[in-house]
Amino acid sequence: MNLVTPDFGLLFWMVLSFAILLFILKKFAWKPVLKMIKEREESIAKQLDSAKAAKEQMEQLTAENEKIMRQARAEREEMLRDAKATKDKIVAEAQDAAKMRLIRLLPQHVWKFKPKKTRLWQNFLKRWDNFRLKLPKKFSAANSATKPSKATL
Repeated sequence: MNLVTPDFGLLFWMVLSFAILLFILKKFAWKPVLKMIKEREESIAKQLDSAKAAKEQMEQLTAENEKIMRQARAEREEMLRDAKATKDKIVAEAQDAAKMRLIRLLPQHVWKFKPKKTRLWQNFLKRWDNFRLKLPKKFSAANSATKPSKATL
C-alpha cells in the first residue's frame, strides 16, 4: 500500500528532484531547444515561401510558354500562307511566261513546218489520185476474173 499512498518524505524528495531537473533543463537545455525549434519553424516557413514562389514562377513560365507557342503557331501559319502565296505567284508567273513564249515561238514553228506539211499533203494527194485512178482498173480486172460468163452457164 505504500506505493498507492506515498509518504510525505517520498513526495518531498520527488518534488525536489523534479524542481532541480527543471532548473537544470531551463538553465542549460531549454534555450537551445527553443532556439532550434524557432530555427526549424523559420526554415520551414522559408521553404514554404520558396515553394510558393517556385510554384508562381512555374505558373508564369507555363503561361509564357503557352503565349510563345501561340505566337509561334501564328507565325508558322503566316509563313505558310506567305509561302503558298509566293508559290502561287511564282507558278502563275511561270505559266504566263510559258504562254507568252509559246505565243511568241508558235508562229515561227508553224511557218517552219508548214512547207513540210504542204509537201506531205501534196504527196498524199498525188498518191491518192494515182490510187483512185488505178482502183477501177483493179476492180474491173478482178470482176472479170471472178464473174462467170454467160456462156459457161
